[in-house]
Parts: sequence; C-alpha cells; structure tokens
Amino acid sequence: MEKVRCVLHSMLKEAEKNELVVKNVAIGLKLPKNLPVPGERESFTDDEVAAVMGADPEIPFLDAVKVMLNTGLREGELMALLPHNIDLEAGEIHVTNAATRVKGKMKLGPTKTPESVRTIPVEVETLKILLNRIGDPKQYLFSNRKHEIMIQTTFLAHYYKAIETVGVRKLVPHCCRHTFATRLYKAGVDPLIIQKLMGHTDYALTANIYTHVNTGDLKSAIGRL
Repeated sequence: MEKVRCVLHSMLKEAEKNELVVKNVAIGLKLPKNLPVPGERESFTDDEVAAVMGADPEIPFLDAVKVMLNTGLREGELMALLPHNIDLEAGEIHVTNAATRVKGKMKLGPTKTPESVRTIPVEVETLKILLNRIGDPKQYLFSNRKHEIMIQTTFLAHYYKAIETVGVRKLVPHCCRHTFATRLYKAGVDPLIIQKLMGHTDYALTANIYTHVNTGDLKSAIGRL
C-alpha cells in the first residue's frame, strides 16, 4: 500500500506539472491504521501426516499427496515432472519447469522464480513412488488419462478425494508445502537449507511464513525456562 501511495503521488505530481490535473490529491494521503494481521498458514499435523503415509497405497492419487508432503513441491512443479527430472541413482528430483495455464490450456512453462529451479534429495519410499509412476520418457508422471498435464480442477478433485478417503482435514494442496517446511524446521534443519529446498528467493519468507509454530511449540519453549 505504501508503494502504491508513492507511485500515485509521483504520477499526480507530474500530471499537475503538465496541467493535466489542478491538484495533486495524493499529498497528505494517509494509509489506514489497524490493518488485519494475515492469518497463519495451516499445516497438517504429525498424526495426519502419519495417517497419509500409512494409508493404503492403492488409494488413487494418494501417492501424489505423499510426494508433495515429502518434497515441498508446488502443484505446478509436481504436474510438470517428466522421467528425466528423476535421478533414480542419485535419489534426486530436478525441478526445472512448472505447469501453467495459458489461454485456458495447461502448458509446460518456467518455474515461479529462477530460485525455484532446484534439486531436491528424496528418501527411498518417495523414490519408489516416483519409480512406479515412470513410463514413457515423454509422459508426465502425474498426468490425466490422455497423458497430458491435467487442469487444476481435475488435480484438486483427485487430491481432495484422496485425503477424504484417508480421513484428514480438507486443507488445500499448498498446505502440503507448508507442512514439508514446518517438519524440517521442527527437526532442527537450518532455515537457509529449507530456503534452498523450497526454492524461495527470500530467507525471511522461509523463516516467517512457512515455518508454522503451533501452541504446543510455544508452551514447550516457555517450559524450557
């Protein structure tokens, strides 16, 4: 809001100089006070993560949920995965692209930011899930029936059906990403490392937004006194 105010002030100042307006009404413009504080981003609890990981592997699309929880991939990054992005020998995912919507159709595009191009090490169970999904070299791992990038509504339908079957809260897919970062943080991983794994441009974004701290953590901190 402050940036918008500054731009508006400069714009109207030039307009006044060029006699396009009679007065720069942005002078003295004050920002509103007591703006609402953004709500905390939700994460799945440890029990919910355990429920997903221990659920029947035959539940459709649950493998995608597990991959997101264990890698912190964005939806678009997950849908853009091709066999060449998976290094089975090294046990790594190479994030190079993201699925994006262009004129109503899903296309393979660049990642959200240059920092989002990254390598994510994965453990054995996640590697097995990815291996089971690998088929034709040109076929997306998590595709629709036509082996194309699925549209977001289809992705969401599969996702919500999977977690509903397991019986966990109906949190949006991006909460899997929050959960990944939070679990790393609680495990004592340096936020700088979490930043690299998440593909963030800003350290503060990792430290302040994605590392969700619950009431239990706060009570535990006070208890250490």
